[in-house]
Amino acid sequence: MRIREMQWKDYSLTDRRVKELREYCRDSDNMSMVTQAAACASPSLAGVIVKSLTTGIGYVELSKKEYIPATGADFYAYQRRTIAFLDVLLRGRGLGLWVDMEAAGQIKRIIR
Repeated sequence: MRIREMQWKDYSLTDRRVKELREYCRDSDNMSMVTQAAACASPSLAGVIVKSLTTGIGYVELSKKEYIPATGADFYAYQRRTIAFLDVLLRGRGLGLWVDMEAAGQIKRIIR
C-alpha cells in the first residue's frame, strides 16, 4: 500500500489517540519528539510538517507562505505517518515496535 493511501486504521490509531497526539504536538516542550517523528516520516517535508502540527496551520495556508515540495494529499499522508511514528516513539517500546531510520523510517517489530 502506498503511503498516501494509508489511513488512521492502517496505523492502528483511533480518533481519540490521534487527538491526544495532536495535542501533544501543540506543547512546545515536546518539539524534539515531534521533529524526530517528522524526520523519520519524511526528511524533505519534516520542517513544514512540524510547523503544521505545532501551529495547526494546514497545507493551503503554509503553501501560501513557503514552497512545499509535495501535493496536499502527499503532505497529509506524511503528516499521518509522522503522528503514527510519534505514537511508536512514545509507546512503541512497550508494544515491541521501533522506528528503523536506516530502513527509510519503517516501523519494525522487535523480535525476541
